[in-house]
Amino acid sequence: MGNAPLFEKMLCKFLTDQSFAEARKSFESCEWQSFMRNVHTLKGLSGNLSINVIYHTASQIVSLLRADDLTDQSFAEARKSFESCEWQSFMRNVHTLKGLSGNLSINVIYHTASQIVSLLRADDLEGAKALFPSLEEEYGAVSKAIGLAAEADQR
Repeated sequence: MGNAPLFEKMLCKFLTDQSFAEARKSFESCEWQSFMRNVHTLKGLSGNLSINVIYHTASQIVSLLRADDLTDQSFAEARKSFESCEWQSFMRNVHTLKGLSGNLSINVIYHTASQIVSLLRADDLEGAKALFPSLEEEYGAVSKAIGLAAEADQR
């Protein structure tokens, strides 16, 4: 970094910042919005200082918190568009689910969603319809596992 005084000032801010303490307190009291806000701040501070270990971990936490709501919403929308035969909407929602599951390394959902999107792009509606029950089953199993892990963490 070419500006040593600025770096020193930012480093002092990082060392005195309360984001980590506040994030821990929010986590322990299950205040998820506050937790996300504090981890996001920690992500920004560590990224500005190139403290990559903290930055990458904070980034993963923020992504997981954001994806949790989005994944449930995307799957619900995919199911709704599947049931109402709105195939463009179905493809868009499955594509979103594919991206979120890829970001979270949930490979079983990612690969099935990828296959469905490819089939829809190739106008193979029957193939896509045939795979959707597998996607639904995989999504249910992953959601259940995440729920069990969250319950265990709260004990």
